[in-house]
Amino acid sequence: MKTILLPIWLGQVTRNFFRTDVYHSLIERADVRFVVVTQDEKALDYKREFVHPRLEFIGIKEIGKTRKEAFFSKLALNLLDVETTAIFQRRLYKTEQSLVKYSIRKFITKCIGNIPYFKRAFRYADYRLNSDDTLKELFDQASPDLVYLPNIFGLLDVKFYKEAKKRGVRTVGLVNSWDNTTSRGLMRAAPDSLIAHNERIKYEASSFHEVHGESIHVVGMPHFDYYLTSRPSPKDTFYARLGITDLNKRIILFSPLGIKEDDIGERTIKAFIHAVKNKELPDDLILLVRYSPNQISFFKKEFLDENVVYDLPGFHYEGKTPNDWEFYLDDMQHLYDTLFYSSVLVNYGSTLSIDIAAFDKPIIVIDYDKNAWWRNFNHHTLLRSYDAARYVSDEKELKDWINAYLLNSDVDSEGRKRLLNDQCWKFDGKSGQRLGDLIFQILCNGLGEKSVK
Repeated sequence: MKTILLPIWLGQVTRNFFRTDVYHSLIERADVRFVVVTQDEKALDYKREFVHPRLEFIGIKEIGKTRKEAFFSKLALNLLDVETTAIFQRRLYKTEQSLVKYSIRKFITKCIGNIPYFKRAFRYADYRLNSDDTLKELFDQASPDLVYLPNIFGLLDVKFYKEAKKRGVRTVGLVNSWDNTTSRGLMRAAPDSLIAHNERIKYEASSFHEVHGESIHVVGMPHFDYYLTSRPSPKDTFYARLGITDLNKRIILFSPLGIKEDDIGERTIKAFIHAVKNKELPDDLILLVRYSPNQISFFKKEFLDENVVYDLPGFHYEGKTPNDWEFYLDDMQHLYDTLFYSSVLVNYGSTLSIDIAAFDKPIIVIDYDKNAWWRNFNHHTLLRSYDAARYVSDEKELKDWINAYLLNSDVDSEGRKRLLNDQCWKFDGKSGQRLGDLIFQILCNGLGEKSVK
């Protein structure tokens, strides 16, 4: 019997592991046992939902940041010379108004961050000088043969990596989102094997983070398998869930930015209401304002109108942080239905653009503010390059493109295919199985022994 130990702290990670074939393909093997470390409260819930004799949950308190941890975390954020880093640095300068701090950050990024040796030296120093025995007892108890790190940029995953490295336990890590390799700073953990959703992430991990290409394995996006293996709920069931009584209504899906300064979101909702009332948009439209699960603190039904419906998906733990949410199977079905029954997506260039591309539905990106601080993030620039979406500069262009897409949804379909194929690598419903098989192969035989260049 071989034991896989893994930390799961975020609801997104729970979904991507337990609610995909990654978990199912591994637990079917009689010689694999799991020990999952999570928050105390979540451990109780998981024990009730995921019941198996070879699955154990251990609940722990959140591990706080020490001064050394804070130092290495901040340093890592500045060791990646990409545009997203520069944007964060300029934003900090506006807040702090300290030219000295800004200059130090730029020096670290432009000088030290472009020397491969220093990136490797930083990781070594982080491991040697910033390790502790916080997880010693837990590792003694679990006695793992392999540690799976499903969120390789996460603080807890970094700590698990360090403890595993001390013990000579093999590690497998996953880059779990399309923007992580350009928005989270230098990768602090270089596992024996790194999993990427696509070739682009593999390239960025190798080029930007000094991870050896031979240790990086591309498998696709396991949580997208659901879009091929599931089926939509009946339309009347889905509409009833949202409180929509007229089945002839067509849905325009709007995903707000979910930050305090999102006055553009308010403008967009007002513009939609005004356009429908003035017959500048068809009167059979419903604007479905769907917040991201982690936007609970910004969720508000600010403009009540018969043509606007608000939706906050997921389960949220009371008194916890906005990131403490869970996505159950019902929530996954609700997302599937939302994408399936929507006619057009309006958003700011979020990951929902990739999701709806799986259904080949038109995408509109709000681009009113050319000086918006997030506009030139690396992954936003990448999204533009696919020609998969129309960027609108004002409310008039928004209305024009909603009307155009309603008349012909095939416009920009080729761009949406490029987006989907590049991000998903293989959109075939088998990514979870591929990742599960790969983890099992590494568990038994070992792969990617040389992860750092």
